[in-house]
Amino acid sequence: MSIPKVLTVIFALLSTSLFAQQDPIYISEGQRSFWFNPASIGTYNSYSINTVGQLRFVNYEGAPKGLQLNGALKCMKIGDSENPFSTGAVGINYRYDRYGMMEMHHVCVPINIQFKIKNTYLSVGVSPGLQSIGFDALWIPPTSVADPAILPVMDASQTKFDAGAGVQWYGRNFSLGFASTDLFEQRYDELGFEAARHIYLSGSYSYPFNDKFALKATGVGRSVNGFYSTQAMLSGIFGSKNELTFGIGWRDRNTLMGAITKRFNKFYLGYFLDYGSSQLTNGGWFSHEVRIAFELFDSNL
Repeated sequence: MSIPKVLTVIFALLSTSLFAQQDPIYISEGQRSFWFNPASIGTYNSYSINTVGQLRFVNYEGAPKGLQLNGALKCMKIGDSENPFSTGAVGINYRYDRYGMMEMHHVCVPINIQFKIKNTYLSVGVSPGLQSIGFDALWIPPTSVADPAILPVMDASQTKFDAGAGVQWYGRNFSLGFASTDLFEQRYDELGFEAARHIYLSGSYSYPFNDKFALKATGVGRSVNGFYSTQAMLSGIFGSKNELTFGIGWRDRNTLMGAITKRFNKFYLGYFLDYGSSQLTNGGWFSHEVRIAFELFDSNL
């Protein structure tokens, strides 16, 4: 069997440990809202429409790939219209992920309410939704006798209710969040598959040197079933309206990340790259990510 075909099987079987369990990893995390935290939508933006596509481990057959489409709107105010005590946001998020022979579709409706605390805000959110998981592979056992150790999957899929929740404390130049996905650890009995609860800790901090330049640091930590993953990026932001950004960062111990983004008024375009090496790929690998957004900043921030 060729190396690409072997990797196809390995990516499917080990995707739970390679990619923070069933949740995908995005290089650009924190450049906009944190997708896994419903409390982060509609915070810095009054409204936003966002899409991001990624291709990981380029040139390896069966390597992970994903797509996100989402939008969010600040649509509720409590108190004075010019200086409300509380605001709220609602959004919709679709996510597609493919790991070898496993395919996931996830749709949710993140909702949050944000309370003003002096010059900062505390946001609390939930994201009810549906998740569909499917396998399109045929397992061929060495004998014709049924083996219960082999998943009874032959082009099968199943859909379950799913939910996440989170909180985020944020201000003009910082954010700190805590969130969880797959809260109920759903069992997909028809597939012999069980979702694992994921815990996230995330944060960002911007330091403006003047009106034309600032540094921004973002970080994400993930935990699931005893597996831990961390990533961080430091970005230089140029222009009075964040017109141009260059970033460099790392993930765990073996991956370097890079970013370049450009803003055209309300339109945002970003390209992200990571490079790593491992014994699994017998050398180095690249991953690519493109993010496009249309958004309006919240004038209060």
